[in-house]
Amino acid sequence: MTAGEVLTVSEITVQLKKLIRGNFRRVKVVGELADFTKYEASGHMYFSLTDGEARLGGVMFAYANRRLEFEPREGMEVVVEGRMDVYEPRGNYQVVVEEMSKAGEGGLEREFQKLKEQLEKEGALSPARKRALPEFPVRIGVVTSGDGAAFWDIVNTLKRRCPAVHVVLYPCRVNGREAAPEVAAAIKRLPGVVDIDCMIVGRGGGSPEDLWAFNEEEVARAIIDCPVPVISAVGHEVDVTISDLVADHRSPTPTAAGEEVAPSLEELKRELGEFKKRMKTGYRTRVDRGWERLQFMGEKRVFADPRGWVKPFREKLELWRERFQNNYRRNLRDKRHKWDQQRGKLESLNPERVLKRGYTVVERGEELVTAAKAVETGEELSIRWWDGEVGVVVGED
Repeated sequence: MTAGEVLTVSEITVQLKKLIRGNFRRVKVVGELADFTKYEASGHMYFSLTDGEARLGGVMFAYANRRLEFEPREGMEVVVEGRMDVYEPRGNYQVVVEEMSKAGEGGLEREFQKLKEQLEKEGALSPARKRALPEFPVRIGVVTSGDGAAFWDIVNTLKRRCPAVHVVLYPCRVNGREAAPEVAAAIKRLPGVVDIDCMIVGRGGGSPEDLWAFNEEEVARAIIDCPVPVISAVGHEVDVTISDLVADHRSPTPTAAGEEVAPSLEELKRELGEFKKRMKTGYRTRVDRGWERLQFMGEKRVFADPRGWVKPFREKLELWRERFQNNYRRNLRDKRHKWDQQRGKLESLNPERVLKRGYTVVERGEELVTAAKAVETGEELSIRWWDGEVGVVVGED
């Protein structure tokens, strides 16, 4: 290649490919698996190797990975051996892996497990701590990026399912470790700014490094301390973060969070329609049964001929009334006769009647004098007749 020579993109890519192949015919690289994808149809695996500062693309074709004695997964630290190559259509350099061995758990995996174990000991992952989502939320808070698709996935889902629900966004960065303080601050502040019934925290899919903010302890603590129920919706269904574990509810995707957090208006209408049908059926059944019972009772003698049914009771009542009156009169007459007899006896014992016959009563003060020998000369006595009394002094005989 000479100075000033103009090359096409393909030509310079071929030159780089030769250079890389010539200098890195056999390489051994250690790194943590990221962006891991395995296509079941072909059996090929595509991934990146990262050491936290740089990335290297990699591919392991089906013929090579059939010899693997373990199942590679995100966050796993591995040692790969193969050759460096350039994928010409995209101009990407990558390692074509022929052998892969486990180097131990990666740094991210160790951090994840350490924090998970700590929170588990505290009881933060216990199902008993989780709160139920509100059945009919009025206002839902969302903590995510204002520019990402996740927020609009949630909004569109809620608009379709339940247009009456209000959505309040608290925008923040959600990508990488540096986003954790913003996410935690948003979770803490949003309930104090707006009265919300629950909160969705999350973002769309990405690599483990992209999602790592939701594995940080400060975000987990903010979710645990949040005064309203929290739904974690981070990445895709296969992505599990610490936020998912401590949240009151985990949704596999932001769209799923919108599906799960609010009722469907169509479903509510259908349920109300079914309830209305059941009510009408129940009402009709009760009316029909009541009508049948009314007809059955109408055939009874008491309703068919009420006067004839009442007549025997009326005759008995009249007989009892007559007996009662006769007994009452007889008892009254006997009582009156006895009363007259007692009154006559009392009248005969009345002292005034005796005095009217000429008798007198001699008293000394309040003492009754019944014999002449009971008095002495000079004593003052009173003599009472039926119409009055006089005082006397006893003289000598």
